[in-house]
Amino acid sequence: MAPIVARRRQHANPLLLAAAAALAATALSSLAAAFAGQLPRSARSPRVGRQAIELSDQWSVMGKKAQELEQLLDTLVFNGTAADGGVVVEVNGRQKPVGLKLADNLDIDGDVGKHIKEAYAQAEAQSLEEMTHMLQELYATHFKDQPV
Repeated sequence: MAPIVARRRQHANPLLLAAAAALAATALSSLAAAFAGQLPRSARSPRVGRQAIELSDQWSVMGKKAQELEQLLDTLVFNGTAADGGVVVEVNGRQKPVGLKLADNLDIDGDVGKHIKEAYAQAEAQSLEEMTHMLQELYATHFKDQPV
């Protein structure tokens, strides 16, 4: 018996997976219908192939725009503060912590972690709001000229 080798799963971009699934479904349904003779003669033309290529190109553009947005979000910085400005947490546009600043004269009675969490929550909320806005703009711009 051959040994079983475990392979690590690679994570794929969900946006690209959705695009690939949509493209595959469109292409397969068109091909299946054409081979089954269910499409009128005009729909069996090379135009169907061109439409599949155009759809593929549109999703490719969307994937590229999403990657550019991720890179932009990585460059943005949002600050949250606590303890009267003595604790500052910085996160990027994807809510990942990128900095922590504690004031030299910080006088906190109790748990510093509580103040760090408070500052992080503020920065995270700002970052999430901006990321959501940018994603909405990306989708609205991409789909506004698409046929329904």
